[in-house]
Amino acid sequence: MLLDTVYFDGKNKFKDSVFSAAEWSAPAMGSPDEIRKLIDSFSLCGRKIKGVKLVGHSYFQTRDWIEDIAYHILKGTNKDERRRRSRYRFIDPEMRFPRQAATDEPLLIWFEDGGTFEAECPRESQFRMSMNCIPRYIRGGTNEQNVDAEILFSPWINQTIKSVEITTYKTNKDPMYGTAFDEAQSVRELAAEIIIRLENGMGIRLGSMVDYFVIECVDARDQITEISFRKLDEALLNWEDIHNDEETGFEAESHTIFFGEKGERCADTPFMKLQSSGSRSFLSISADDFLVLGWCAARVSGECFDEYGEYHFTAPEWRQILEDAYRLLSFKTLDELINETAAWGIFYRGGENYMRDQMNRFGASFWREREKYFTQLSDLRKWSAPVLGDNDTMDIYGF
Repeated sequence: MLLDTVYFDGKNKFKDSVFSAAEWSAPAMGSPDEIRKLIDSFSLCGRKIKGVKLVGHSYFQTRDWIEDIAYHILKGTNKDERRRRSRYRFIDPEMRFPRQAATDEPLLIWFEDGGTFEAECPRESQFRMSMNCIPRYIRGGTNEQNVDAEILFSPWINQTIKSVEITTYKTNKDPMYGTAFDEAQSVRELAAEIIIRLENGMGIRLGSMVDYFVIECVDARDQITEISFRKLDEALLNWEDIHNDEETGFEAESHTIFFGEKGERCADTPFMKLQSSGSRSFLSISADDFLVLGWCAARVSGECFDEYGEYHFTAPEWRQILEDAYRLLSFKTLDELINETAAWGIFYRGGENYMRDQMNRFGASFWREREKYFTQLSDLRKWSAPVLGDNDTMDIYGF
């Protein structure tokens, strides 16, 4: 069975730009010969890599995993010191970590010529691969992306592929379950790994660990290369890295709020950047998730909200915006919300009622997602309290 190619009915039409293994058309292959034929058909050799992306979550880049690695590296150190120095905030910036990832979803590699290579291992000794089937803006379907692959695997960027190797092994047992094959084919040759060799001597090693897809950056001797914690920290996009504010220590509960420069990279564009004039702390919110705040900002300013605009609200005005937003969420029916906001008297230049238009376009979806906005507003109120003084302004910039 492992040597058989399994075909899927997927049409590569990913709903809401979220990856689905069932919708991906790539076949699952276990035969080394079939894998080689497919790879050769992609004409990878000679292509120059311009970017890489892990579609989903990497289990090797969670904070717990990183702390475990640090603890292992510090073997032989005093017990109390070992515990302290392996805590995330106290890890030595120059400590070295392996350039590897383990995920449930594909790796994308795109090239200077515009093509994209996609690969994944659904189980040991089985590969799924395709060209130009998964859009680069795809989001994880199992878990959210938590590492910037272009930093983690930076030795691959701007390198040309020289060759592609497939390593194999012989076994009489299923590599995942450990059960014997049937007697007719008691020993089988299976694919172990694919190694894409680059002009700088580095390699992209693709393999599996049980049902995890393992990606490694290896050197010419096939040894896993390393990255300093200083650089690795720049690449990490775990919840704590993008939804917690290092300046204030505030921990957000809303997935719509992104703190700092890392968070800004993760917010869908266009987005709004919020910063108090009295603090270095700042956050970003996608314009799609800024609906209720944009409406209430329009009420305070008396003008249609511009998602690419620039605003400077006084502390009392910002607090009024938050209060008005809470009030909009408290209405019992959508009709009450529509009638209330239409009466604000905000109009486009052509004379159309701004809020009536907004309700026609976004009212129903907003009403369904009120819980999301309750959480967002609760976080914003808690964050604003320490960063916004009475004489400060809340500065909002659209990008």
